[in-house]
Amino acid sequence: MLSIGKNIQKHRKLAHLSQEKLAELAGLNEKSIHFYETNKRHVPSQYLMPIAKALNIGVEKLFEDTESSKNDEKEPRKDLIALIDELETKCQQEMRRIIHDNFDKIRNELRDNLHIDLNEKK
Repeated sequence: MLSIGKNIQKHRKLAHLSQEKLAELAGLNEKSIHFYETNKRHVPSQYLMPIAKALNIGVEKLFEDTESSKNDEKEPRKDLIALIDELETKCQQEMRRIIHDNFDKIRNELRDNLHIDLNEKK
């Protein structure tokens, strides 16, 4: 069964780190680490890399099965799918923000260099 929280706990203990020290190294607070390890909170995707880096492991280690049942390996990983969906949404939001923040510059570049006028109606 996939449990990111249990994998965080497993690797934290293997690294001989307290929750407090892991939180410090990952730039989080100790309560968050506790909630992630006990599966009381979902680990936001933006915290996966800092946690993995603090544990000195690859982020993929956080997604390993905590049980080695071969039957479970074929089932979809709902946590992973949810994280990918969350990441896609955040990427789309960031792209919209960048375009919005730079719209005038993009419009002027298109008009000046490609002779495309975004205000022109056809």
